[in-house]
Amino acid sequence: MWFTEFMRKYTFLPPDDKLARKNFEMRGANILKSSLNKARTNMRKPNWLMEDVWDNLCQHLGSKPFKVKSLVPKANRASDSQGFGISLHTADSISTSQHRENMLNGKSPTPSELFHHTHQRKKDKTWVDQRSAHVDFTCAWEEESQSPSTIGVSPPDELQLWCKVAGINKGKVYGLGSESTKAIGRLSYHDPTSSSVQAMREEIEHLKNELLAV
Repeated sequence: MWFTEFMRKYTFLPPDDKLARKNFEMRGANILKSSLNKARTNMRKPNWLMEDVWDNLCQHLGSKPFKVKSLVPKANRASDSQGFGISLHTADSISTSQHRENMLNGKSPTPSELFHHTHQRKKDKTWVDQRSAHVDFTCAWEEESQSPSTIGVSPPDELQLWCKVAGINKGKVYGLGSESTKAIGRLSYHDPTSSSVQAMREEIEHLKNELLAV
């Protein structure tokens, strides 16, 4: 419903229309989740939510099954993930996307620059946790770009390398926060095995054969 309203104002050509919808739904889900979490914390009904729906939601939030279920992700977030302890950052309540906008200075910051900005203490440039230090991108990037297999050819895509080093878990790229949606969308869009790219390759091959036959 909301995407239909959105498309009344904007137009996307194939294959961008599918990527636009995927991006819209992922961002919409994050915004809706954030809004509901805020409403639950403050116990204040959002102006877009109907009164009877809010009453039912409050009953659900106060039920014992929900309270028991909500303890599971809370425990997971506080667990020693991958042996590095609790995941931390220096972004405060500002989203990673907003930090990215604040960092714009003629060009978009790289994943590495954004990660350093949100995971290093401003005072002494130390990392906020062990995992941030471990995932530090610089060494992996230099090692990859200087390896014998890459000398004389184009350097690897920084976003792809970042995802490889940092990892993707449940649709989130570690260290990129709310920018994960864009990052994963870009990876999908530039995936060399996608059907659109394969179709173009077949068309080029067909044209080559026609030229050879002349």
